[in-house]
Amino acid sequence: MKFRLIDLEEFLSTSKINWKKIINELNKKSFETNLFKDYLEVEILPNRFADAGNIRGLAKEISLITGIKFKDIKFKINEKNYPSPVKLKVITKNCPYYFGRAIFNIKNKKSPVWLVNFLKFYGINSINFITDLSNYVMIQFGAPIHIFDLDKIQNKTIIVRQAKSNEKFISLKEKEYLLTPEDIVIADQEKILALAGIQGSNLAKVDLTTKNIFIEAAVFDNFSIYKTSRRLNLITEASYRFERKVIPENSLLALNYLTFLIKKELGGEINKLIYSTQQKLAPQKRKIILDLDKLYQYYGSEIKVNLVLSILKKLNIRVIVKNKNQLILSIPDNRLDLTSDVDIIEEIIRIIGYDKLPVFYPQQFNYPQKNNLMSFKEKIRDLLIQIGFQEIISYSFIDENDLNNLRSIFHFQPVEIINPNSNLYKFYRPYIFPNLFKAVAKNLSLYNWLETKNFKLFEIGKTAYYQNDKITETHHLSLVITDDDLKTAFIHIKGVLSKLFEFLGIDNVYFNNQIKDNFDLMSEILINKNKIGWLLSPNSKLLDYYDIKQPLISAEISLDQLFNYQKVKKKFITIPQFPAVFRDLSLVVPFYLKKEDIEKEIKNTSIDLLEKINVLDIYYLNDQEKSITFHLIFRHKNRTLKDEEVNEIMEKIVKRLKDKFNVTVR
Repeated sequence: MKFRLIDLEEFLSTSKINWKKIINELNKKSFETNLFKDYLEVEILPNRFADAGNIRGLAKEISLITGIKFKDIKFKINEKNYPSPVKLKVITKNCPYYFGRAIFNIKNKKSPVWLVNFLKFYGINSINFITDLSNYVMIQFGAPIHIFDLDKIQNKTIIVRQAKSNEKFISLKEKEYLLTPEDIVIADQEKILALAGIQGSNLAKVDLTTKNIFIEAAVFDNFSIYKTSRRLNLITEASYRFERKVIPENSLLALNYLTFLIKKELGGEINKLIYSTQQKLAPQKRKIILDLDKLYQYYGSEIKVNLVLSILKKLNIRVIVKNKNQLILSIPDNRLDLTSDVDIIEEIIRIIGYDKLPVFYPQQFNYPQKNNLMSFKEKIRDLLIQIGFQEIISYSFIDENDLNNLRSIFHFQPVEIINPNSNLYKFYRPYIFPNLFKAVAKNLSLYNWLETKNFKLFEIGKTAYYQNDKITETHHLSLVITDDDLKTAFIHIKGVLSKLFEFLGIDNVYFNNQIKDNFDLMSEILINKNKIGWLLSPNSKLLDYYDIKQPLISAEISLDQLFNYQKVKKKFITIPQFPAVFRDLSLVVPFYLKKEDIEKEIKNTSIDLLEKINVLDIYYLNDQEKSITFHLIFRHKNRTLKDEEVNEIMEKIVKRLKDKFNVTVR
């Protein structure tokens, strides 16, 4: 932000100013600043914009860090004692402070050269004397002010309210905007006079024929102004300031000073102030307890108490109670950024000077503790890369359409971003796989360059959603395989998951098939009957939405849950000395029966001699039955098994399965 030297000098009580010295102090203690021939360019921090993002505020900051005496504006206004003819109604919670004043019989005219030059430097076009004075005061005090032609206000009634759905606002440039109930407006009984905190309407603007005016100085909710300004793409000098908060006392002071200037330059009869405050104008002072030992710890050594008290006085922070190791402080209203003891500590240290901080070298090295979850993710990442997957890193945000595609499986409240870069990044992702679908589509579009249409991608990252009114963050693994043949992709991803679970030493993994919107196949991945993720095959409608022209299958797993199920200790066994005996068992079973339930019974029947069990194939015979073939491996640790022993075990297995599940041996 630029500031003319001549404007700052009006608030500094000294005849000779060494601006190079001031710039040095600003750079060390306040803001990054550059000095040019007749102006400063200052990078005001967002948290300091309310108090220092104006001429008067920056002059105060210069006074604080250099010791140059601050010289404030002195003025006096004489208002009439009779009540104002303007009626004010504030019916929205998004306007905590509203001040206004009517002035009659003004003789408006074009602005003088000094005012035109002032506004030109600060990037504002001259309009007329009244309007230009309001912009002049805004730059001086950092408080936006709006002026209405009072004769254009129906029944002299000002209503501050939320807009109605699809209500129309006509801007100063005759552009029409459709509003929503989230927007704040200033209206009379017939029409919208202004889009609050952003821009006035053409229907009540001040021109050279204006004789009677109503001056508005208000404080609006900064989040509401930001959202409206960005949605309508209408960013103004006023909205820029309201988004960064406006100090209520500055608004009232700016209103009174503007009244003084209008009376001085253009004449008029000043009416009594009207106002509406949902909070006290001078609320109970914010109190912060400063622990001196904590201050010394942050600083690195002890600081003399008298120096601390001197700095607090410079900051206009009053000490209410002084104890041996504590100070109870009253915070000035103009410092909205001071909310905790750490803020006070930072202020004290910066005024002393960061270059004066004591330097201490570490006496011993503190090695970081091992993050087990991070190591776990690295282990999974290495495995997937070894078996041919490529890792991607995508944005952590999705749009509303992505969210709607997840509705059938996602039952939590999503986390909406307050200030998204665009509507494409409106929500924090509850799942990763939509971003993998987009990555597949992007890579398929590059087929001529990549010369392949089959991809194996994965991503490990964070997801989040609201649960019991609190944001829950989780770590997820998402996989995607695309192939010309869906069956091939399905077998491949099932094999990858089996390899992953085997690598982590996890047993009792089950897949529970379901039918959901947007998916031809959706299967819950269960460990010990606890859901840890999904296996997903999107239908043609969803594939078309993401512009994917071939079959795709995906999996998404909660790494936080998977981490708890892994078996950290690996069991090593010696190479078998005796041969194994193999048997295949083909069964006809009811279509609803899970292979995992059959495997469990087989293991329980031959727990001592069964070394391994695999499924060779599964196919459906009809709507009622399916065929499953198991490959069984038997082995004794101390001797060679006889066929008679294995046959006897097989008979027991078949009898148990027939009794429990009514299966048929093929």
